Amino acid sequence: MSTTSEKAGAYGAWLLCLAALVAVVVAVINAFNAGNGIAFTAGAYLVVATSVLLLLGGMVLLYGASLPRWVTVVFAILVLLDILGTGFAGWLLEAHVFFGAIVAAGLGWLIYIVIDPAREHRSSYHAARTGA
Repeated sequence: MSTTSEKAGAYGAWLLCLAALVAVVVAVINAFNAGNGIAFTAGAYLVVATSVLLLLGGMVLLYGASLPRWVTVVFAILVLLDILGTGFAGWLLEAHVFFGAIVAAGLGWLIYIVIDPAREHRSSYHAARTGA
């Protein structure tokens, strides 16, 4: 097991969660700040809700190493769909800081997927169990 790639995968999940937290804060500010043109609209409220879901999904990926593999795969796919949909909504709302946070979340997701620490953990566990 390589600790360097394990740390990089964890950094990707941390980046995803941090960017999602920034997106939640910016989305709430945009939803209730009357001077920006998108305040109190259904789209702004939808972006707040999907940002919170993105944060929750990122936390599942971050702390879900003990979950079955299929659960993490499902959550990784759902988080990707959330990133794409929320990013598109942020782009349509012309919320540039929010869109930047979603792009950073997408980068964190990509780092997490390419360097998945759970994959190496499970393969070393399997090798230890089978004696290989």
